[in-house]
Amino acid sequence: MSILLFKDLVSAGIDSANADNGNPIRIINTISLMIVAMLVFQLPVIFYFWSISGYSVLTCSAIFTLVFLSIPFLNRKKHFLTARAILMFGYILYISFSSLLWQTNNNFHYFFIVALFVSPFIYYQWESQQIIVNCFLYFCCFVGLEFNNALTQEPINSSVIDQPSLTTINCLLLFGATLLSSMLVRNNTMLSQTKSQTGINNAKNLLVKVLPKFLINHLSESTAAKPLPVSTHMSSVLFADIQGYTAFCRDTSEKDLILLLNQLYSEIDKLIQHYCLEKIKTNGDQYMAATRQFNADRDHALAACQCAFAIHAMFARFCIRNQCDLGLRIGIATGQVSSGVIGSDKLTYDVWGSTVNLASRLESSGKVGAIQVCEYTQQLTHENYCHRKRNGNQLKGIGKLTTFWCESNVNV
Repeated sequence: MSILLFKDLVSAGIDSANADNGNPIRIINTISLMIVAMLVFQLPVIFYFWSISGYSVLTCSAIFTLVFLSIPFLNRKKHFLTARAILMFGYILYISFSSLLWQTNNNFHYFFIVALFVSPFIYYQWESQQIIVNCFLYFCCFVGLEFNNALTQEPINSSVIDQPSLTTINCLLLFGATLLSSMLVRNNTMLSQTKSQTGINNAKNLLVKVLPKFLINHLSESTAAKPLPVSTHMSSVLFADIQGYTAFCRDTSEKDLILLLNQLYSEIDKLIQHYCLEKIKTNGDQYMAATRQFNADRDHALAACQCAFAIHAMFARFCIRNQCDLGLRIGIATGQVSSGVIGSDKLTYDVWGSTVNLASRLESSGKVGAIQVCEYTQQLTHENYCHRKRNGNQLKGIGKLTTFWCESNVNV
């Protein structure tokens, strides 16, 4: 129970997307809890030396315990600057009061060297001004207490250097060494975090090109080896196939063929993304895509038809630009599909179902420059597009079926 409470307090106010150990908020929470633990562990010492301002020291410890405990709760409420200020000034006041109440010279001021080293880590990279203020205050406190100690001590019998000068040199050297080492460690830490984040972003960008976003979120949020979700929903599946591809391959070098296919499919990819479809796969001269999960069946059927017309227009320009004697057939079917990832290695997003088979047959039985759709797609898009009925279309593996040519926009 205590471990869970500690973890909760350490993570208070931290965004789950930025919950690394170098997060300044996590460092602030951890430091405040460490100080609280130190205050609690001091209780036996306070009672043992009760005769030396025991009541005053106990009261001071109780007050500062509450002060430092408030820091994680302030971070949870998003009062980050207030939490930092309380940590900084609370630490200064605690060291100062402790040195006065114990009425003994135990070099309390050297605790400010520790605070000086930690100071750069409790601020973000863009908060350099606060780092300067923080370090300056700790330096002043360290120098002030060191000078106070120097004045209360007997002077050194030396004609070379006096006590105040020696103290000043000592403070400057300690300050410089501490701050330099702190900044070097901080910069190395930030560089490591930047490299790590760059690697994570590159991996995410690569995943975005392979899997839909909802699957990527599932993979990143899942802490156990859970099976990836396979959903069943309504969708419109689009197949596009190049007519004359085999003859084109014979007359074109392999290098030029790959370059042209890459150019063509890259342009189709842009249209697929623009009309909110998911690219499923390519198989030589065949391109397959399916609509995402829209709020209504009519929306995804309409998006598939709009995308199909845009692909035909782009393909015509592509053939003219590259002087290719090619054609393109497109088939669209709307219905229930299952989509997701099967297996645990070399993950590939795919869709399955009779709707996929129907879309493939509509494409293969279609004609160049046309878009053949099933009856359900026609019903969903008849208000936006003109359709021409095709009776008794014999589809391989399915049989005779009434299909439609989606020919033009109603508003044209």
